[in-house]
Amino acid sequence: MATERIDELVGIGSPNNEERRLLAEYQTATGFYSWAVGELARQRGTVPRDHYERLRNLVGNARVGSERALLALTAFREKKR
Repeated sequence: MATERIDELVGIGSPNNEERRLLAEYQTATGFYSWAVGELARQRGTVPRDHYERLRNLVGNARVGSERALLALTAFREKKR
């Protein structure tokens, strides 16, 4: 029983787990970006200019986060080949 648990823990650093982690990070980042774009579109024209600018900055930051996550995933997959 204890040996099975140790075997599970040894696999934590495996390349498959790293790829899964990077994929999950990318999916989370793109989901947040999608939400932010939707919020910007939904609130456009109905909020004060300063609030709109903050939302626009949030969208820009979310896009950059999504692109970074994709680059990390792509680099990992290329390195694996």
